[in-house]
Amino acid sequence: MKQLKKCNLILLSVVLIGMLVGCVDKNVVSEAPATPNVYFFDTAKNKLFTENLDVNFLNQQTEDDKILFILNALSAGPKIATLPTVVEVPIQSANHDGSRVNIDFKTSYNELSSVQRIAARAMLVESLCELDFIEGVTFSIEGKPMTGANDKEIGLVKAGDLLTGILDPNQATSKPIVTLYFASADDMKLVPEQRRIELNSSVQQEKTIIEELIKGPQTEGLLGTIPAETIVKDVTVKDGICQVDLSFDLKSKFFTTSESKYMMIYSIVNTLTESSKINKVAFLVDGKKDIEFTKDIDLRETFVRNNKIIEKVK
Repeated sequence: MKQLKKCNLILLSVVLIGMLVGCVDKNVVSEAPATPNVYFFDTAKNKLFTENLDVNFLNQQTEDDKILFILNALSAGPKIATLPTVVEVPIQSANHDGSRVNIDFKTSYNELSSVQRIAARAMLVESLCELDFIEGVTFSIEGKPMTGANDKEIGLVKAGDLLTGILDPNQATSKPIVTLYFASADDMKLVPEQRRIELNSSVQQEKTIIEELIKGPQTEGLLGTIPAETIVKDVTVKDGICQVDLSFDLKSKFFTTSESKYMMIYSIVNTLTESSKINKVAFLVDGKKDIEFTKDIDLRETFVRNNKIIEKVK
């Protein structure tokens, strides 16, 4: 009996050891070392997005090596090849001093737009502060410390300091109600739709209004008049004439009839002439006037408001 008990204890010990070894092996396999994020700014969407650093980052031994690896990743750009609108970061040199990194920009930094300059700094700060030994980043241009609007040095910038402005650089300064014109269900009349939109003082009002038209109607039963892929390249207003430069496919399947192109023109014209400062509208397509749009519509002309095609409200 004593020998049997002894054997049972030995067997139990072997089973327990096997279970423990099995648990350890599973944990080792499932836990892969994580790499920090690197931040890029997409100018088309006006926001930062992240990518994980390549696993080769884990082979970097010194703090300077890790900083350099991040800077090289930012310089190389994102792995997503379909994002051509990423802000470039014109770095001349970088110095690591304790918990800080000083980034010295080339003079080409000054050639960036105000949003792009903020974006470049945000990308660097957020990426470098992923390192647990970095508190923040200081900036200079050709060796001269960067200053703000009050000519005072910006000083140390920490993670999150720039995000409020960079995530929404075109914050609305007003939210008026405007009248947009969309096609009726039979595509024969224009129907007004009132909509509250967000306007920003740095973005031309007429451009924003046309982009709202491109989004299509919110009212059930109405039809959009402009292809969704249309881009508003430029809008200018002078002496009561608003010139609109659009980019779209003239042979788009969106235009099922010649009337649909007619509705597109007058939905824009009638919408823009809701403003008292606009009397006529001129059109360009990819910067050109002399194009064949339809047999009945000559884009070399200017267009006045057409009230006859507005459906009467019952």
